[in-house]
Amino acid sequence: MKMMHKLSVVLAVHNEAKNLARCLDSVKEIADEIIVVDGQSEDETIKIARKYGAKIISTTNKLNFHVNKQMGLDQAKFPLVLQLDADEVVDDELKRFIAQLKKEPWIKSKYRSRLKIKNQLKNKKQESVSLNSKLKVVNFPVAWWLKRRNLFLNTWLKKGGQYPDPVIRLYVNGF
Repeated sequence: MKMMHKLSVVLAVHNEAKNLARCLDSVKEIADEIIVVDGQSEDETIKIARKYGAKIISTTNKLNFHVNKQMGLDQAKFPLVLQLDADEVVDDELKRFIAQLKKEPWIKSKYRSRLKIKNQLKNKKQESVSLNSKLKVVNFPVAWWLKRRNLFLNTWLKKGGQYPDPVIRLYVNGF
């Protein structure tokens, strides 16, 4: 049996009850951990997240929404991380890609060596030492562009540069 790496799925939300279940349904088969950072939702968002076994982080709904996203990303404990918005759905093609990626042998060694060096530098508090100077140059991916499709008035936007709308949402934690 091959080693399977685990995947953390991270979302920052605010009043996303109408979207959240659909999003989490799309990742429940591949997610080993779901982290939901909630910015003081006043609807059923937290209840829905709990139904999927999500770790809930309650915070304020900040003007810069990315602060809450980063808060969730910082809590991800597994080598692979997928960051989503509540109105996004993972399709079958991406699920297959992630399932295959979870079997990749290089992820474990690169993830652990990076964390080991990072912790050594943190303990020594040597700001002059570059983390990159301690690593060998390797030829492997640590992040992937996902081709996002945008839906507007129940129609996929295909023109005007709207597809593909590439975003980095999947990455190896620690890089």
